[in-house]
Amino acid sequence: TKKKKGAKNKKNNGGEGEDGGDSGVAGPQLVLALSDSILYPEGGGQPFDTGKIVIKKSPSSAEAIVLPVIEVTGMSQVCLLTCPLPVDGQEHIMEALQSENVVDQVLDWERRFDLMTQHSAQHLISAVALSEPFDYDTHSFSLSTKSDISYVDLLVE
Repeated sequence: TKKKKGAKNKKNNGGEGEDGGDSGVAGPQLVLALSDSILYPEGGGQPFDTGKIVIKKSPSSAEAIVLPVIEVTGMSQVCLLTCPLPVDGQEHIMEALQSENVVDQVLDWERRFDLMTQHSAQHLISAVALSEPFDYDTHSFSLSTKSDISYVDLLVE
């Protein structure tokens, strides 16, 4: 359970999507500003995590508000989690966040593990390519968060 530092509503008319820094989801969004998060922002060659925020009156409460986290960004000493807001119930969600409810973060572990595996593989491929007899530098690489192809682009002369 992490304490929330602040929350604000923002409007988004769609955008570039995961890789462009804009979530690409049309409609109202909630941005939670947290002092710490288990969800990592984009960095070090890996895309940001996704997951969900679960808001409950108590840890044992069966009733919960669940918001998907579709983008994570870091800013100064704050982690910003972006969640789409449903058309109905926005006031209820804002009230729940402003009270003493329990707010849990849930990581999409399958996605993180997939990206970690791809990132590690990129390091291994680049290390082998740089070694003798190849001596190829890594020019660029791309990790896929969808069913696209990931690649390592080597400089071969």
